[in-house]
Amino acid sequence: MEFITKAVSAVIAYFSHNKAKNENDTLFKEWGDNMGVCVDHRQGSNGVAVPFNMILKDFLTGKEYRVLSDGVLQNLTDEMIDIPEKLREQIANDENCGDARQSLEDKTVYYASFYCGKFNSGRAALSWEIQPDGIYYMDEDGFGAEPQREITLYAEIDRCGRYIAPFKEKQIEDIQLVNESDKEATRHAAHKNRD
Repeated sequence: MEFITKAVSAVIAYFSHNKAKNENDTLFKEWGDNMGVCVDHRQGSNGVAVPFNMILKDFLTGKEYRVLSDGVLQNLTDEMIDIPEKLREQIANDENCGDARQSLEDKTVYYASFYCGKFNSGRAALSWEIQPDGIYYMDEDGFGAEPQREITLYAEIDRCGRYIAPFKEKQIEDIQLVNESDKEATRHAAHKNRD
């Protein structure tokens, strides 16, 4: 009897997933583990597309969850930002860390580097650049670079977009991390949404 119940559940999940995929092909990019992602970008100050909104969709339940809304990370508390005291002090006191201070205070994404890795076993990695390398500000003639280092934080979320591991300076090793193919797929989803 248990086998039949599991089989029926699997069939229902399969058809629900395919129906959800068909209805939302133009909005949600398949993102592993029966999850979808929809990313809306805005043009940043240097012409680079900056993530502005990010929604996850669980194709099995049909529910959607906002990770990023109007450039602000959703459901992010100070307790979910776990960076070393030395780095925290540097960000607070170094005049070249104004971008990082602003990003952390407002919990905002100002730069192009905010990515969600593909889902695997119900979880995904996030990569949040709170401060770009000083070269980010350089113009096409090579002028305008700032004396600052890149600071990127990494966290882990579940299928509902809840943080299950806080943002840290080191990548989370035991789950699939953000990689170039994920970044390209996120950009593809954003361009598809604008058309």
